[in-house]
Amino acid sequence: MPTWRYVPPVLLAILLSSASPVAAGVAEMFHSEINEFRESLGLSPLKWSPSLARLAEQHAARMDETNELYHERCQGYNFENVARVPNTGEPTLTARLLAITVLSSPPHRWNVLEGNCEGVGVSISGDYAVLSQKISRASDDAVDVRVEVPPFHGVVSTAHRDDVEKAVLDAINREREQSGLPPLVLDKELSKRVLEELREAARTLSVTCSSGTLVILTRLQNPVEIAEDVLGVLRAVPAGRNFWVPKGRLGVAALEVTEVTMPDGNRLKLGVVWVGINVVEEMAGKNRPRRVPFPSYVAIAIPLCYLITRRQTFFTGRPQR
Repeated sequence: MPTWRYVPPVLLAILLSSASPVAAGVAEMFHSEINEFRESLGLSPLKWSPSLARLAEQHAARMDETNELYHERCQGYNFENVARVPNTGEPTLTARLLAITVLSSPPHRWNVLEGNCEGVGVSISGDYAVLSQKISRASDDAVDVRVEVPPFHGVVSTAHRDDVEKAVLDAINREREQSGLPPLVLDKELSKRVLEELREAARTLSVTCSSGTLVILTRLQNPVEIAEDVLGVLRAVPAGRNFWVPKGRLGVAALEVTEVTMPDGNRLKLGVVWVGINVVEEMAGKNRPRRVPFPSYVAIAIPLCYLITRRQTFFTGRPQR
């Protein structure tokens, strides 16, 4: 009799996939990048739907063959994202570029935030990698799939966007004022730390940061529009509640990745802004000097009064003459 062995979901998806192993691997890494972003915002990860993945693979293959991007209208899913990036020759870099392309577009990002499961198809032929991402609010046939995405080690050119930082701070405090809350105080040291975390994230083309810093990617360039985009995400996700604490300090930084140098030396214009924000809540009375409570004074005063009135010494107990 044959012996059945456990097959990991990732390997099973690749074995059942009609796409090439490289394209299927890029799809899995893209899926993991999307879930890392969702979890950083306090959302549960999207599950993997094999049926949606088959639809997405067929869609990606047709778009790749016709050399054009278009949306399909099929039953079984609620949202759909399509994208195309240069074929870098490195699956890790290709997956990260696809994730950045989707997450930096506000309408596509909202699709990612709304669903419960997804199927991803990637087709790679020639100079481009084509993506189809089908997202559903249902999760009937979905399974948990997660792969490790190696970091990208390349050359990334960045530019500091202090105009975006000011716009984001003003937008958050304006929203707090409308809610009857005092403004958050800009913490320069915390902002420096957030900026360093953003530099590390941008250097590896990562869509998240550590230490509780929220990262939102956008292709918008106008500071006011970027601030409104960030504010909209904070209103919608669980992690955004932290920015409506009664009192706190805010760290904010913005970094634009202008260009990425490919492993073969070719340069890719990116123009995506990484916005990082972090808040530290200040507890009321945290720095006040500690006072001895009133009952402690009573506990000390009563024995002293007793000794004085009885006119006794503490050591001998004899009355003084």
